[in-house]
Amino acid sequence: MAGAEASRRDAAFVPRLLPVPAVVAAAALAVLVFLAAGHHPVALFPGVACLVALVAAVWSRPDAPAWLGLGVVALSAVAASTVLLYLAGGHNTSSLLIGALIAALTAGALIVRRPKGPIALDGWLGVAATATAGAVVIAGLVPDAKTGPVVDLLPADPLRHLQFSGLLLLTATGLMVARRAAGPARFALHLLLTAATALLVYLLAITGAGSVVVTLGVAHALVAVAALVAAGRAGSSERAG
Repeated sequence: MAGAEASRRDAAFVPRLLPVPAVVAAAALAVLVFLAAGHHPVALFPGVACLVALVAAVWSRPDAPAWLGLGVVALSAVAASTVLLYLAGGHNTSSLLIGALIAALTAGALIVRRPKGPIALDGWLGVAATATAGAVVIAGLVPDAKTGPVVDLLPADPLRHLQFSGLLLLTATGLMVARRAAGPARFALHLLLTAATALLVYLLAITGAGSVVVTLGVAHALVAVAALVAAGRAGSSERAG
């Protein structure tokens, strides 16, 4: 009997170790980007967002919406880090191969730790908020052959874009992590992070981020507000029930 119980514990523990290579690889990518970008602290924003989102998604036992939203953040951050490494590293295609490998490891770690359960409206809105935040970051880094990056930045200076868009990705991570809170605390955290989101979108707009990025940022802020309202209604219904 004791041996069977030990076997069950071992079988339950093994899946918790499977995401370790992905977490280590994400940390290594963050360090590579930091070094390639001349030790600029802003270059760490996507890497930090990826690590926080990945660790929370695979080891904090999130619900299905939080897991999906954190996964979107992690993969978006890997994509942003890959593009930044490509730009800062002199357009070396090996950067893209490294990013693709780490993205595959990240996706695998997320799939292994996928929780079960339905996703309500506020959950889907939260996932949409993380997706639009990722789009803001990536859109500002992807270079265009004719006009340069879509945010009108020089390809050699993508860090200016990350000053606010990187923080936007971190606030989107916070929105998903805040789902673990309950009652008024969850609503208060969501309200605080939504206000921070609106401020960051405003700063993107006034610093000349470009119409594409600003439009995506406004969409992100609106979806975050909608998720806040839906979460507030869901909480009121639970208390009334």
